Amino acid sequence: MFSMTSQTPTVTKRTPAWRYTIPNAITLIGLVIGLAAMVEAVKGNHLDSAWLIILAVLTDKLDGTAARLLKATSAMGVQLDSFADFVAFGLAPAALVLSLVAGPIGGGAGVALWTSGPAIWLAYALCTTYILCAVIRLAKFNVLTEREKQKAEAESVVKDGGPGAFIGIPSTFAGAIIAIAVILAVKYRIDPLSTAMPGVAFAFGLMMVSRLPFPKVGRYPQAWLNAWQVINGVGGYVCGVLRVLPEYIAALLLIYLVSGFFWGLIHRADFRPARGEQTSEA
Repeated sequence: MFSMTSQTPTVTKRTPAWRYTIPNAITLIGLVIGLAAMVEAVKGNHLDSAWLIILAVLTDKLDGTAARLLKATSAMGVQLDSFADFVAFGLAPAALVLSLVAGPIGGGAGVALWTSGPAIWLAYALCTTYILCAVIRLAKFNVLTEREKQKAEAESVVKDGGPGAFIGIPSTFAGAIIAIAVILAVKYRIDPLSTAMPGVAFAFGLMMVSRLPFPKVGRYPQAWLNAWQVINGVGGYVCGVLRVLPEYIAALLLIYLVSGFFWGLIHRADFRPARGEQTSEA
């Protein structure tokens, strides 16, 4: 005698299309902001261009948050996000720096040191290196398989219970540093800072593709640290949207840069891949 048991087939509930539309729309808005920043840069409107890059930084954090809340992560969203990041934090900062030191298209004053024949080509080379580092960083993450991404994420978990780490400085942070530096240089007419901007872009390009870990912003076991992040995160959004207090934004970025750099030096051995293995974090 045979007993037959019926099994109800598992039905996978399809995610509504509108859930994907929202985070992807936010990503596309960030892309448009990045394009606008490039346009303002080549026109010589350096402050407008730099503030638009800061606005793109703020927008970049929203699409990922929306995707997670709506449970609407997708392969298309990943590709869109990387392309938007390349425009807003790769091309736009480089265009801003070149316009600042070489002068805008159509004529205009630049930085004397960089306007001579050989020097201008060096500025082009330094900014091109920054662009290439940004695209290499973003492309490396896109070609990882899902298993490799999970492995890289697992290896980035900090032993003290923190949210993990980036391997190398994220392109979003590099673009923000360049933008805020230009804002301060123009606002206070800091000529040495303006002169140094191609070198700054080159340095942060190399840091994007370095193996130095940088701590992620997220939930930590320490309540005071979480409160500090929330308060200053809100403050950063308010200042970025209203285009006020760039000094405050610069202070936050500098604190993260310095503390993250030394944190990375201390924890570098924890993130070193095993022999014969290589993982990436974009």
